[in-house]
Amino acid sequence: MSRLRTQKKTQNSQKLRNLQNSETFYFNNRFAGEFLIERLSKCPSVDVEDVDEEQPQAEFKTLINKMRKAKPKKRVILPDPVFNDQKVSKFVNHLMYDGKKSKSYEIFYNSLEIVKDKMKDAEKAPLEIWKQALDNITPQVEVKSRRIGGATFQVPTEIRADRKESISMKNMISFARKRSGKSMADKLAAEIMDAFNNQGGAFKRKEDMHRMAEANRAFAHFRF
Repeated sequence: MSRLRTQKKTQNSQKLRNLQNSETFYFNNRFAGEFLIERLSKCPSVDVEDVDEEQPQAEFKTLINKMRKAKPKKRVILPDPVFNDQKVSKFVNHLMYDGKKSKSYEIFYNSLEIVKDKMKDAEKAPLEIWKQALDNITPQVEVKSRRIGGATFQVPTEIRADRKESISMKNMISFARKRSGKSMADKLAAEIMDAFNNQGGAFKRKEDMHRMAEANRAFAHFRF
């Protein structure tokens, strides 16, 4: 019985390879063809001659996609109502608690007003000061733990562009919350001004990340 099953598998594999090499083979994707060969060669009850050569390629692609986990679609973030800037909306989303977005917008706009009043000598607009502050606290590299041969190494890794932006926003908000002040708008304004002048907790955090990456530069060849 096992000999018959093995013989049937071999026949299926051979027929599929002949079909793949022929001009009528309808899979333009080499990996799709190899996938079908592998699956049908493990199923002795299915004869390769039953494969319909006229089947549309789109149907097979749908079959393949159903066997894979769907990738999440990237959400489109709408710009904010005042500055019409998508970056502001991302920052407000990080700042928001319990879905209170209107309150988060109020805090952010009030903090920019405070920055405008306290930095009248600066030639830049409050929004430009905030963007410059974010750039000043944006890290370029970080360390990630990797276990190799029983030992754990801190491997310096370059940060993706979207992650850089996210880290800088989260650091600014977290260190603003740790400050002493009457309101969140005051604390956020103080953190923005310090970051603009290359000072404050968020800027120190960036310097620490760079210093740690520099100290572990010897393990950079372990990066993944």
